Amino acid sequence: MVLWALLTYTSLLGFIYFGMIVAGPFPGKIWVLGIFYPLHRDGDVENQLRSLRENVKTS
Repeated sequence: MVLWALLTYTSLLGFIYFGMIVAGPFPGKIWVLGIFYPLHRDGDVENQLRSLRENVKTS
């Protein structure tokens, strides 16, 4: 059980790092679950994320 949790954690961490590497050349974009979501660099990121969460809930 502990091994499974550790494996899941490390794979998730690796996934996040992979996303950061892939999204690196594209500033202003956030890598979420393998999908690019454009974020306005000069805009309000929190509002963008909130609307994103609402879209996920409604769909």
